[in-house]
Amino acid sequence: MSGRSVLVFGGSGQIGRPVLARLAAAGHATLAVSRTAQPALAGVSWRQGALAEPGALPGRVDALVSCGPLDAFAAWFARATVDCGRVVAFGSTSVAVKQDSADPGERDLARRLR
Repeated sequence: MSGRSVLVFGGSGQIGRPVLARLAAAGHATLAVSRTAQPALAGVSWRQGALAEPGALPGRVDALVSCGPLDAFAAWFARATVDCGRVVAFGSTSVAVKQDSADPGERDLARRLR
């Protein structure tokens, strides 16, 4: 899959950062979407947005990678207009590690994933 176009959601997270590094090292043209502004990363173009409102996206990519909550990605993917040949969606340990979090948003995420 060398030199292909890849769209990544959740690239700024614990799983996403290593995924982006490997994609860049393999020479892929990578567009990563993040809710917050991110520092420059060689080989990666950043776009600020979220699954609910990702902003303008390419009409076609060779691969689509999601490194965030599966429920949000599934909802986005069901209505997405991006044509892609391959989808990779990573699961989350949030169901176990965030159920007792002090952050209500994280507890809600754990509840949704359960």
